[in-house]
Amino acid sequence: TPEEIRKAIADVYSKVGNPYIVNAGCEVPAGTPAENLRAFCEPMSCESKYEYAQLLARDGLKPRP
Repeated sequence: TPEEIRKAIADVYSKVGNPYIVNAGCEVPAGTPAENLRAFCEPMSCESKYEYAQLLARDGLKPRP
């Protein structure tokens, strides 16, 4: 779900920090829901860490300070 994807990315960033880019690897499986891809791409669409923190807060998540 989009919420699970946001939580997983927030977990990665809490361990390694942001500006690392999380990617899907070689391919995205056919049939992947569009809302999951949007959630996956959200960190890259943010212009600042502050904006990304606001997106995470929407789902009750916190980025690494």
